[in-house]
Amino acid sequence: IQGRLAALNLDLRQQDMSLDNFETDSQPAAYMRAREFADGWPNVKPLVLLGAPGTGKTHLVVGILRRLVVSHDARYISINRFLNEWKEAADWAEFRRSRMPALLFSPCLAIDEIGREARTDQIVATLDEIIDRRYGNKHPFILSSNLSLKQFQLYVGAALWSRLDEWAEIVEMAGKWPDNDYRRRLKDA
Repeated sequence: IQGRLAALNLDLRQQDMSLDNFETDSQPAAYMRAREFADGWPNVKPLVLLGAPGTGKTHLVVGILRRLVVSHDARYISINRFLNEWKEAADWAEFRRSRMPALLFSPCLAIDEIGREARTDQIVATLDEIIDRRYGNKHPFILSSNLSLKQFQLYVGAALWSRLDEWAEIVEMAGKWPDNDYRRRLKDA
């Protein structure tokens, strides 16, 4: 279990996140859906969490993964970090060969922060490849984004949205930034 947790490569702040310490009052519907995903694994639909910054998306994503790694292999990536590593790689082809199989075939995959990077053909093609392969093989996943539903649809494009709309459960988290920002509430407290 410790090896699987380490393989998630979580930031220090993320290492304490769990479903058990999520403030359920702030996002009761999203919290319940996250629990259902974790408890129903692997017979679940993919989960897409959309909402403003500070509404708890990453906390729920990490909480789900921490629960699943007890008995399953899982992968977590922040899409902007992944793409930055890809851009900095000396050999793009080698980077793809070494990193993509885990994203395509890992039993559980979470991609966090979709939309923080400007939309490029490379990003959309990478997301399309990952989600299309997982869609074709019925491997559930978790996606999160600060984008609104409409912005997310435009960001991923029609083909990818069609797959997500048919197969995934889309959860729009309540709250607007900065009024509902969890980090701001902590600071003000």
